[in-house]
Amino acid sequence: MATPADGNVSQPVFTSADRISVSSVAVELLRSCVPSGIDGKVVKEEVVAAVTLICAEARRAQATPEQLVISIKELCHSLPEFASIRGARERGAFLDTVVKLTIEEFYRP
Repeated sequence: MATPADGNVSQPVFTSADRISVSSVAVELLRSCVPSGIDGKVVKEEVVAAVTLICAEARRAQATPEQLVISIKELCHSLPEFASIRGARERGAFLDTVVKLTIEEFYRP
């Protein structure tokens, strides 16, 4: 297990706007969703777990919905696993699902 003493603590990922800090936990949760996108059946519960953390940080940082959508798209495109989804249609469907669930979570009361 990584500890601060050994220098192997996961650092958050920042989007290009450096407005939203995405925790390594959220990144790993999102990465674990990609294999389900390969066969076209995204596991909604897993995506919601990832975007809940990302939306909480977006709210804390007072990011706009537009910044959040850009950030989530950048994050998905940066994942090596995302490239493993064959076909533009399947990648698009995965991204559409993630963005839809992100928007729903961001506006959830």
